[in-house]
Parts: sequence; C-alpha cells; structure tokens
Amino acid sequence: MMNFLTNNLRRFKIITFDCTNTIFYFKSPPEQQYLKTAASCGISKENFDADLMKLNFRKQFKVLNQQHPNFGRDSISYEQWWVKLVTNVFKLSSRGRFDEKLLEPVAMKLIEQYKTRECWGKFDKSDELISALKSAGKTVGIISNFDPRLHDLLADMDLPEIDFVVTSYEAGIEKPSSDIFHEAIKLSKTNCKPHEALHIGNEVEKDYNGARRAGWSTVLINSDADVEQRFSNIEEFWNTITTKEIK
Repeated sequence: MMNFLTNNLRRFKIITFDCTNTIFYFKSPPEQQYLKTAASCGISKENFDADLMKLNFRKQFKVLNQQHPNFGRDSISYEQWWVKLVTNVFKLSSRGRFDEKLLEPVAMKLIEQYKTRECWGKFDKSDELISALKSAGKTVGIISNFDPRLHDLLADMDLPEIDFVVTSYEAGIEKPSSDIFHEAIKLSKTNCKPHEALHIGNEVEKDYNGARRAGWSTVLINSDADVEQRFSNIEEFWNTITTKEIK
C-alpha cells in the first residue's frame, strides 16, 4: 500500500487540502441547522420556509461577499459578517411575525456551533490519507476560503497533525488567486517549487484552476466537472493511489 502511495506522490513535497466538501461535510444543510438553533432560542420553525431559507442562504452569501469580501476582512469582523447573513436569511424567509431581537443570539450561537463537530463530519479515509502522507515525509497543509474559526474546527475534528493552515481571512487573499498558493509555500517552510506541490479540493475554479494557474498539480474530488484528475471522494482517491500505479 505505502509503496504505491509513495511512488504515485514521489514528486510532491507539499500536499494541501481544501476543507468544506473535501475532507469535511455538513452533517445537516445550513437551513436545517439554522432552524434547529432558532428553535432552541425560542423561535418556532413554523415561522419560516425551509426551501426559501436554502435559496436565501446562497443569495445572501453572494451579496455579502460582494459588499464585504472575504468574510468582511477589510471592513467588518467575521462575526458581524455572519450575523448579517443569518439575520438576513431569517428575515427574507419568514412566513409571519416573530421577535427579531432573538436573531442575533441565534447567529452568535451558530457561529460557535460551526467551530465544532456538531455541524461537521469527516469524509471516510481522511485521517488515513493525512497520516499516510505524513509517514511518507510529505508536508501537509490546508488552504481554505474560511475565517479564523477553522483552527478551532480542525482541533475539534481531531485530524492528524497538519503542518500549516492558510485561511483566506488571515492571509487577506482568497482562492482562486495564485497568491494564496504562493503564501502556502512560504508557510510550509520548505524549499518546495510550485511544480512540487499538489492541492486537493472540490471546486473547479477556486481549487483546480486556481492551483494550476499557480503552477501546482491538482486533484478534484466531490465534483462532476470534466477534468483530468477527478475522484468521487477522498476514499476513492485513497483507494486509487494505494492500489495501483498512476501515470
């Protein structure tokens, strides 16, 4: 097993992962978690349309990212960014009147919940893959468009040791910018060249194309995009690189 993995990845010094929908997944869709948390704070689920919440979450995420890019990094705090998103989603998805003063406590509770395994699960073979990469002498990192809570989440999810973490918020750069991949090499404290780095993610533009433009190799998972290096999930990637030679 290790011989195949070592041979398949021998040209890489650094291997990085995206987080959301790459090694972690939402246990429940955001709208369901939002409604559950609202109910725990005294706001009935019956006041809201779950399907509309799902739609409004996506819309408001885009709106806020335009108004305050990178989780508000240069304009407001990430907590304020998420409070705005949560309150907007609830207000726009309401079926009737409710006490809007309760929305900020709901938002703050959600901010804390999304630091933990309450909201996230790990894809199968994530731990085994990271551990095997470390055993093979690779420097393993995370590159994610995420706010600083990612450090708390990584600790709570009990991943094997990660050598470095690059969040877009802390770096001031978002994927797909090549600069965030260059920053990752700096933080790795290796003498790695771009062609000696591999990034594993799930989004075509942010992960696959972004890494390639930075001179990296890249693998896409959890995506149906028509690209050369694509796997259905971490487990399929693991099974492939540990059981056969890849050209």
